[in-house]
Amino acid sequence: MYRFLRSGLALCLCLIGLPTGLAAQADKLIDSAKALAVLKRSKDKEELATTARALIRGQDPKAIDQLLLQLADPDFLGRLDSEEDYKFASSKLRIRSLLECLAKLPTPRGEEAILKLAADPTFSKRPERVDGLIRSSAYVEKASGKLVEYLLAQTNNPYSSVHSVFFALTAIRSEEACKAMEKVLRSSEHSLGRRQDLVLYHLVHDRYEPNMVAMSGRLLAAGLKDKELLDLIVATIFEYRADEWFGADTTQFPPPSKLKNASTEVLHTLAKLADQALKLDVTEKTKEGVRKGQKEIQEVLATRLKKKTP
Repeated sequence: MYRFLRSGLALCLCLIGLPTGLAAQADKLIDSAKALAVLKRSKDKEELATTARALIRGQDPKAIDQLLLQLADPDFLGRLDSEEDYKFASSKLRIRSLLECLAKLPTPRGEEAILKLAADPTFSKRPERVDGLIRSSAYVEKASGKLVEYLLAQTNNPYSSVHSVFFALTAIRSEEACKAMEKVLRSSEHSLGRRQDLVLYHLVHDRYEPNMVAMSGRLLAAGLKDKELLDLIVATIFEYRADEWFGADTTQFPPPSKLKNASTEVLHTLAKLADQALKLDVTEKTKEGVRKGQKEIQEVLATRLKKKTP
């Protein structure tokens, strides 16, 4: 819902389900001055959140700068989400929706807003808000190396979730993001179990994206000391053991990428990785999965070549 339109009328618009163009038009009708006044005085949590989101979507640079100042103000943060909210409903904090809206601002405004709040000691005082920053980074368009560096640094923050960091990095999927994930997976500072979980819960879904495949190749070539991790990485490239990896509760995980949907260039790279994987110290079960993957790759490539041949 949106209030304080330029016409001065206090209208409420439910944007859910409206065409994108109409929603955007309503956003731009926001009266920034009136909205900022609401943010300074209102004690209604939902009104604060709704007005702030409308202000962000209006994309008025000066108004957004004023909002960022509010987000560094303990009084505003306290009016937006109470201590009880932090204790009993941290996953539904209103600040999270604001951060997501900020992250979705056009390049480079979204990233700038996230990094500005990340550098503010008042905002970053609460781990829940830091986690919101991390996860919202997934929505930044064309994330730079600076944002990736921030995310990587959070993997050493005892109050931050490495899973939240990987959630963001796998969404970004740039070369720099993949190298950051690779660094974590090769680090003994994180337990073997945690790194295995990161592979399963974050890398399987988009495993055939070009930068993800390149990362897998580097990990295989690195000669990982943890044989169990190496075996898992090889297995997740070429097969999908749903029951073994996730048990009965597989519905919450999106289906993995399939070889038939991978680009021809990626398939050729995977064919080389398969040859390399069969020479590694992995279990026979995993090698069998690699062989099956090899066969499927050959079949997909042959089918594509046949379609091209007159």
